[in-house]
Amino acid sequence: MRSDNQRDIKQSGYTVQQILPGFYSIDEGGVCNYMFVGKKSALLIDTGFGVYDYKQIAQEISDLPLIVANTHFHEDHYSGDGAFTQIYLHPDGMERAKKLFPQVKFLPIVEGFVFNLGGHNVEVIECPGHTRHDVAFLDIENHVLVGGDTVMESPIILRPDTSDISMLKNSMEHLESMSHRFDRIYPSHGRRPVSPSILKQIKQAVELLLSGAKGDEFTADVPDGQVFAGQLYKFGKCTL
Repeated sequence: MRSDNQRDIKQSGYTVQQILPGFYSIDEGGVCNYMFVGKKSALLIDTGFGVYDYKQIAQEISDLPLIVANTHFHEDHYSGDGAFTQIYLHPDGMERAKKLFPQVKFLPIVEGFVFNLGGHNVEVIECPGHTRHDVAFLDIENHVLVGGDTVMESPIILRPDTSDISMLKNSMEHLESMSHRFDRIYPSHGRRPVSPSILKQIKQAVELLLSGAKGDEFTADVPDGQVFAGQLYKFGKCTL
């Protein structure tokens, strides 16, 4: 993988795949994380459930100096953070991050921040809604967007305590205004890639929710034994 060839790495429980030159997915089943590789450094996006050694996985892909960033601070995205000395995160997620990982230095990223990896540039785009501190990562050279949990066909979970529906609508409009800069989106869950056309569908589903329309009732079991209950709002291929 260090020669940037087309081989995949398949280990028990996770698969690394080169999608495009300098762009890799790390699929551990329930969540898919990503890594960008330039000529002078590499950028790992999210660290998964904490089951696998993401420092070792990153080294299997590239031996260049590694930068780590989180799309947002939910358990399936940050649980491997403790293996690293510093991580980039939106400032609104830092209070909880510092409590959980006091040994890690968290550095702020905001709209327009660009990681220059050497011939490969990755731009931060703020897209709150799923949480109030979500960010996406635009691969400028490859014209792809890593959307985290904000942009996907799989149900976008909106929690009363951490989500903001109006912010999600505004984020879809913001991303739509930039969609000429990317031609596909790689989410953290579900089918990938997805078309930028999903942005309009997510916005329309959000508008249904904001209108007071009643969604379909659902319950879902999660691995720790909890049961979530709520409503589903669908528009096209999008589900909230």
